[in-house]
Amino acid sequence: MKAGYVRVSTIEQNEERQIVELRKNGVEKFFVDKVSAKSAQRPKFDEMMNFLEDVFTKKKCYNSLVMRKKYDTDLTDEQWNEIA
Repeated sequence: MKAGYVRVSTIEQNEERQIVELRKNGVEKFFVDKVSAKSAQRPKFDEMMNFLEDVFTKKKCYNSLVMRKKYDTDLTDEQWNEIA
């Protein structure tokens, strides 16, 4: 899944144009901050970075489970279905 970050400087500004462009490039999940460029705090950017870390970790775990399913008989089909 592709994630994208959008920032506009004020609440009055519309982020939709940026979102449209990101969608054209396959982005599915958006994190939008409406904060001044002067502000060092970007909560949605931080949230996106945590999300990406979680996605990477989950994908890594899933890939490990796929390999275990392929080469190890410890998991029954029923157990596999519960996990996957």
